[in-house]
Amino acid sequence: MTRPRRTNALSEHKVYRLELACDSKRFFKTEAEALDAADIRMLENMSVTIGVYQCPTCHYWHLTSLKPNQREVQ
Repeated sequence: MTRPRRTNALSEHKVYRLELACDSKRFFKTEAEALDAADIRMLENMSVTIGVYQCPTCHYWHLTSLKPNQREVQ
């Protein structure tokens, strides 16, 4: 007796994707682009200070809000 053949073997398995911590964040290819975006964001809301950093995961640039004790004059 032979076993019945599976017809949809692939559809029975879920596809999992490793999500990066920065997948939902806006990213910029250069530091200059990120700094421009930070300047615009700070002009829109003068009560926040926005910094930029290069992500160690995706190697693009992201924006970050800075707490008062982290603020530096650029």
